[in-house]
Amino acid sequence: MIGILRSRLITSLAKELRCSSILYGDSTTRLAERTLSATAKGRGAAIPGLTSDGQSPHGIKIVYPMRELLRKEIAAYATMTDPPLTPLILEDRSRGTVASSKNSTIEELMGQYFESVEQNYPSIVANVGYMTPARAEEGDASGQP
Repeated sequence: MIGILRSRLITSLAKELRCSSILYGDSTTRLAERTLSATAKGRGAAIPGLTSDGQSPHGIKIVYPMRELLRKEIAAYATMTDPPLTPLILEDRSRGTVASSKNSTIEELMGQYFESVEQNYPSIVANVGYMTPARAEEGDASGQP
């Protein structure tokens, strides 16, 4: 619910400011989390609209320029620059160990899963991330031709 409200707020602000595009900083890891979360909730049809580059229903282009990078790659690069870019990286406060998985949301469980898998098996994250549509057909972010 918060994600939907955030997207609508960003889109409304972009329209008000007459922006032609919105650039999201979501990594392959984040897009993989979104893909499996939507699938687990039975919302697989919404995946193209949640993860693909293209035109939004509101006429603003949506782009994920960091879709080819893992979260840990972005974090490593941010420490290598001068000045460091680490203050620009927002940590997800919901990450961390949860005592009981029954009190966790699907998004939190997927985030914890990919955080642990990414450390030793980044190819798994990359494979799920690459399954998400990179480009929507006909410039439509819903993925429908």
